[in-house]
Amino acid sequence: SSNRDAIIRLLVQEEDENEVRAALYTGISYLIGVAFPVTPYFLASSSMVALPFSVLLAGTALAVVATFVSILSGISIKKKAVEMVTTGLGAAFVSYLFGHLMEALFNVSAL
Repeated sequence: SSNRDAIIRLLVQEEDENEVRAALYTGISYLIGVAFPVTPYFLASSSMVALPFSVLLAGTALAVVATFVSILSGISIKKKAVEMVTTGLGAAFVSYLFGHLMEALFNVSAL
């Protein structure tokens, strides 16, 4: 049927995408994104001093990106910012808990 054919064309649509350009954009975006939470660790006297600044900078960066996304897509800035900051910082917290679990299970320390 025509609906099935349209869905198949939509799902397997071929595009002339420049893989090198996509890889460069991804890599540059990653480096910019990782700079925010990592920078305090290079500047602070200890990791415990750097941690709150890292969380603050990561949350701020997520909120700025959420603002751009919401403006470009026409959705609520507040809703998108809360969604991205909650998801991003929540994922960081889950990763932190996972690290503690691995320390407990394997008797190793990352510090």
